[in-house]
Amino acid sequence: MSDNYIYARPYAEAAFKTALEDNNLKLWKETLGIISLVVADMKTKAILANPKISNDKRIAFLISFLPKKTDKKITQFLNILLNTKRIFAIKEIYEIYNLLEEKHTNVKVVYVEAPFKLTPAQVNVLKSKFEKKYKSKIEIKHILSKNLIAGIKIKIDDEVRDFSAKNHLSQLEDQLIC
Repeated sequence: MSDNYIYARPYAEAAFKTALEDNNLKLWKETLGIISLVVADMKTKAILANPKISNDKRIAFLISFLPKKTDKKITQFLNILLNTKRIFAIKEIYEIYNLLEEKHTNVKVVYVEAPFKLTPAQVNVLKSKFEKKYKSKIEIKHILSKNLIAGIKIKIDDEVRDFSAKNHLSQLEDQLIC
């Protein structure tokens, strides 16, 4: 676990608690997601790290990427992140926030990486199998990947299952070498 996750947890918990109290889970999730993408850019990092730029201008800059008027508490949250230099842990804050929301709503997100588009029937089969296994609602997020030749990779929570042809070939190679 990186230091960013350790530092990010209290901020993610505070954001989640605030969103829950204000019944604004979706808005906070969308905002944190957008800001995490924006902050991932190297040019944005340079702007946010520049001591010559005031916090008000940095906040205005970040808010300019959001689709609608921002909640006052979100603006205050961004201000705290900038003041404490934790804005650079926003990706981890967003990830932890999502885990907290999933736990609260009893919904698990399953990321399915495949070299082809899954049919609705395939999605339903995966969904029902995971709902039985995890005893919770399942949301399937499909990722098209050109890195896979055949097969799929499935990620849920911290668990990754690799059913790709590349993984099978790698395992076969390991067995032949030993």
